[in-house]
Amino acid sequence: MVKKHNLKYILTNTFIKFGLIPVVIISSIFIATYYYSSLFLVDYNSKFIIKHVLDSSNKLIKNDITAIKNNILHISRDALLLQAQYQNLFKDINSSLPTNIEFATATNGVYYQTTKDDTSLYYSSDTKIGQRERDKALLSHKMEGTLKSIVDNNPMIVASYFNSWDNMSRYYPFIDNVYNQFGSTLNMEEFEFYYLADKKHNPSKGYVWTDTYLDPAGKGWMLSCIVPIYNGDFLEGVSGMDITIDNILKHITNKKLSFDAKMAIVNNKGKVLAISKEIEKLFNNHSKKILDYDDNIINIKIDNIDYMIIKKVEPTTDWTILIFIKHNNILENIYLLKEKINDIIYLSIIFIIIFLVIYGYILLKIFRQNRKNIIIPINQLTQQTILVGDGYDFIDIKESEIYEIDKLHDNFKIMMNTLNKHKNKLIENNNSLENRIKEQVNEALIKDKQIQKYSKHAQMGEMIGMIAHQWRQPLTSISAISSNISLKAILGTLNNEIIEDGTNRIVEQCQQMSDTINTFMNFVKPSDKKKSFTIAHSINNIIEIMGVQLVTHNIDVNRDDIDEELTLIGYEDLLEQVIINILANSRDAFDELDIDNKVIKISVKNQNEVPLIIIEDNAGGITNKVKDRIFNPYFTTKGEGKGTGLGLYMSLDIMRKSFNGDLTHKNSENGSIFSIFCGEKDKVD
Repeated sequence: MVKKHNLKYILTNTFIKFGLIPVVIISSIFIATYYYSSLFLVDYNSKFIIKHVLDSSNKLIKNDITAIKNNILHISRDALLLQAQYQNLFKDINSSLPTNIEFATATNGVYYQTTKDDTSLYYSSDTKIGQRERDKALLSHKMEGTLKSIVDNNPMIVASYFNSWDNMSRYYPFIDNVYNQFGSTLNMEEFEFYYLADKKHNPSKGYVWTDTYLDPAGKGWMLSCIVPIYNGDFLEGVSGMDITIDNILKHITNKKLSFDAKMAIVNNKGKVLAISKEIEKLFNNHSKKILDYDDNIINIKIDNIDYMIIKKVEPTTDWTILIFIKHNNILENIYLLKEKINDIIYLSIIFIIIFLVIYGYILLKIFRQNRKNIIIPINQLTQQTILVGDGYDFIDIKESEIYEIDKLHDNFKIMMNTLNKHKNKLIENNNSLENRIKEQVNEALIKDKQIQKYSKHAQMGEMIGMIAHQWRQPLTSISAISSNISLKAILGTLNNEIIEDGTNRIVEQCQQMSDTINTFMNFVKPSDKKKSFTIAHSINNIIEIMGVQLVTHNIDVNRDDIDEELTLIGYEDLLEQVIINILANSRDAFDELDIDNKVIKISVKNQNEVPLIIIEDNAGGITNKVKDRIFNPYFTTKGEGKGTGLGLYMSLDIMRKSFNGDLTHKNSENGSIFSIFCGEKDKVD
């Protein structure tokens, strides 16, 4: 039997259970859900930001290490060039000497060059000057052009020199009053930049990098790349180049980094080479503690400030690059977000409390009114039911807590169930739609970032690949010239004329390499300055540049059919790059064939007012299988490591964009024919 309650009790109990308690519970759940979701969001974003900092910092360090390494290797190659030329010079010591150079002895006893030239000459006062010393001073003057060229063509290098065993120094650039700058006496063998190159310290006789030192010429902290100069087994002295630390590193430490990060670079002995001023005092006070850590990522508290320090060693110089980032700078926005979340939670709690008070008061007032409205009619209905016994039919109803409203309760229950089903379905649909929208938005953002990233990397990779591809020819020419000089030295046929000629050609090739960089900059951002030039002049320049290569590969270039007067207005250097690419491809193709008569024929003619250059070889041609793809980017028919596949692609682009022309290929009976149209192709029959 169902336990009976009066209607007042039931309504009051229902008001408390289903009016106040659910609202309090839902509000509490809402606050708790928001709070823990916010904590998760803060934690997730913190990890994401820290990972981003590590990735970007490692990438930055990697780029800086690559830049330092490339600079070091480039300077090392120049040092070996100096070594080869000086050693050849001493082998030919009886050659003619300059006659227009004058010397004098200063008041402090220093023997020096009075003729103001590109280089200065210093002989220590404790060296007795005789005819041999004077001849040696004049002989060293022959290297003036090479010393000057190395410094002028490399902004990293501030000085080049030769220091002999008897305390003579030939130094570029010229120093006024060198006898005062270097002092009256100078014992070269006591300096690190001298003894590190002797046989004891450098048995391999290759190049050596010194530790940092204070330059006696007054240029501050330096590094030197030095090579020993031997005459047979006798160490005549050392030749080298000085590089200021600031020239190598100033672009690194002056970078504006994310999160206000600061950078420092130290050598393998812990000496600071470059450092941001803001952290100089901090690092000096705690350098040992920081450098003693073996980890590449260090989380450390210094002066009550938490730092993340990212550390990496550059293997070529053994320098350590450090990036200092304050934790507060990394997580500053996260901390602000957390504070705002806490403020929102506190305000939400206050709002809910106020809401519950107002809601409870209004609900209680309504409840009392409704209770009054319900009880009175029901009491009246109850009294009315008593009259059923007077002959009226009694309507039997299901037992419930409230006799009079069983049916109303049942109907209301059905209605509420139906409404709840629709409500739940609506909520489910809304949640599903919201999730799908969020997923699609996130996917779109990710794809957009990936497209931007790939586009940027592709652009950078293409330019670097093009420059590297174009530098191979000048570098090969330099190697060939150097080999030729070395061979003549071995055969005993080397003379000053050959040395001077080889040196000038190497300088020209280095200038060509520099011009290549400028050419590609013009390709990306064309110059408005065009000039009039003859195509024959351009071809002569190219043959002059590639002469050693072509001779080395036994290739004969036929230029009999060239219109010497045909003039073109445009960018001469870009046209030369196109022709060089085609000639280089022919040269490489000949390497794959075993034939004696290797010929490249170059023709220049005027076809309906359109200058036409035809380059034909007998190197076997290109197979039908791949010839339609040779102008595609990154496609190459050469073996692995021998080509990037950008030469012909770039050449075609140059002709179309810079000359409104075209570049085509077809096979001949014995090789390939490339046609360079320096104007609209359709005008040519």
